[in-house]
Amino acid sequence: MDNRTLEKIKKCLALAESDNPGEAAAALRQAQKLMAKHNVTSSDLRFSEVGESQAKSHGAQNPPRWVWFLMHTISDVFSVENLNSYTSRFGRTESRAVFIGLGEAPNVASYAYEVLYRQLAADRRRYLESLPKRLLRKTKTRRADLFAEAWVRAVRSRVEEVAMSEEDKALVKRWKETEYNDIEKAKDRGHGRLRDGDLTALSAGSEAGSKASIFRGVSAREADSQLEGW
Repeated sequence: MDNRTLEKIKKCLALAESDNPGEAAAALRQAQKLMAKHNVTSSDLRFSEVGESQAKSHGAQNPPRWVWFLMHTISDVFSVENLNSYTSRFGRTESRAVFIGLGEAPNVASYAYEVLYRQLAADRRRYLESLPKRLLRKTKTRRADLFAEAWVRAVRSRVEEVAMSEEDKALVKRWKETEYNDIEKAKDRGHGRLRDGDLTALSAGSEAGSKASIFRGVSAREADSQLEGW
């Protein structure tokens, strides 16, 4: 079944919602004929709406845990699934945040992720620069990462999560198995048990994250207008 056939069926189904009874009935009959001729089911039509949107790369092959936390928060808010994959190109490893769902949801999720990532990265950098210079570099990085994790948790506690239906989950899973069956998946970098000074980092991150904003949108254009003040 080609995309042209799918588009014809979708167009007929859209016309079937017409206020004109005659036009609606004719369009519905045509859609049914096309579906029967090409053996297309309602599930096939829904499956054709599944797509992905990839956020910009942030470098690391295996990103820190706070990046994963942010991805999962965005996924829960916009009712999509995510994965973090990486590819090697021209001797350079590239990490990608991929959001998968139906309709415009992946585009909105990807856009929101990019904007929140920039805001979080800026707050993390300021916190990192505020730490005492006497600390080891790895200690500073650890605390900055904990700050970022608490930041994301604070944002997550303030937003409404939208669960994906079981039917949509099945469609997305089927799509992922088709498109990403053999891809290498990235892993998050943990940091073990809490140490002295970690609680201060967590507290600062929670406070900064509580000031962040997040929204639910339905299109990338709407997302653009609502994110201007972030």
